[in-house]
Amino acid sequence: MDQEKQPEIEVHAMILSSRSAAIPGIPLGASSDPIGGGVKLRVMALGDSITAGTVSADGVESESSRSNGYRLFLRNSIKDTGVQDADIDFIGSRVLPKDDQATLAMPDNQNEGWPNEKINKILAHVMKNKRLLDRPNLVLIHAGTNDMNDSPEKAPWTEAHLRLGAMVDEVLCQVPETVIIISKIIRNDWQQARTDEYNAKLPQLVADRRKAGYKVLLADHSAVSPGPDKTHPSDAGYKQMATNWMIALESIPAGWISEPQPAVKTANICHSTAGSPFNWHEEFEQSLRS
Repeated sequence: MDQEKQPEIEVHAMILSSRSAAIPGIPLGASSDPIGGGVKLRVMALGDSITAGTVSADGVESESSRSNGYRLFLRNSIKDTGVQDADIDFIGSRVLPKDDQATLAMPDNQNEGWPNEKINKILAHVMKNKRLLDRPNLVLIHAGTNDMNDSPEKAPWTEAHLRLGAMVDEVLCQVPETVIIISKIIRNDWQQARTDEYNAKLPQLVADRRKAGYKVLLADHSAVSPGPDKTHPSDAGYKQMATNWMIALESIPAGWISEPQPAVKTANICHSTAGSPFNWHEEFEQSLRS
């Protein structure tokens, strides 16, 4: 994709949103056709505490500080397009206890949401746990909120987009056939100016990977406001995130999502093409010792 055409991704998403809202019986953000065109979906939700669902109540009484966030709302929205329940599989190493209310609400609640972690450390966790070897055919990334905070010299917030690029490239090296949807992160009452600058760099990140032939798209959560803690969404915010993900899912070109491939036992040896001096390898080595 040519660089100057990149904004069309977001414009297309807005058109889809308006179109879906006008179709009787189809919820906002839902499509009249099954997401993936009938292909089974093996979904990895990858990111930070907002991916995990911190602070979300999910409409159930729970003592847990971490529940399902946008994931249950999204799963139900995908089903509303005609995808069978058995054909949606969320994968990841993060799972709540079986008797937790959030798990009772969404038994298929596996994810790779890592609270309090910056992008490099999130990727280090994923590589350590080897869940990319399960070969997801759809990866949803919301990461960077923690990178906006004051950070050490080796991981300055100004280069968080490069670290995200390295994460995307690592995922593509392990699962080159997957569809990745990265996202502009939600509003941050503590660091909004930094968040705006970070989000503004993401369309180019997507355009570069598309030009290289990879299946990468952009979702936009930048209008989602945090709840009382000024960092994480309320349930209403998580519902809006699910709608935003659906808008992006509807914009996936026909045939992009292929049947998930069998899991493998050995990771590929990859080298980031993001042009960043920062990588996840140091965090990975540290995680192996912890």
